[in-house]
Amino acid sequence: MPAMPPLGLIDSLERWIVARVRQWQRRRHFRRQAVNLLAYDDRILADLGLDRDEIERASRQSLDEDVRQALSGRRARHPTDSA
Repeated sequence: MPAMPPLGLIDSLERWIVARVRQWQRRRHFRRQAVNLLAYDDRILADLGLDRDEIERASRQSLDEDVRQALSGRRARHPTDSA
C-alpha cells in the first residue's frame, strides 16, 4: 500500500487551488466589466473618475493584485474635480 501524503499538505494545496480559481474568476469578471467601460467615451469615464489607460493597465495586472482596490485607491489619491 502506497504512503499517503500528510493531510496538512493536501489541505494547503486545496486551499491554494481554490484561492487561485477565485482570483481567476474575479479577474475574468473584471475584464468583462472593463470591456463595457471601454465602450464609453473619455468624458463619461472622466465623470466616473477613470481614464482609458488606467482601465487597460488594470486589466493587465497579475492575478495576485486586486484590481478594484487599486482603482479605488487611485481615485482616493486623485479625486475628481467637482464644479
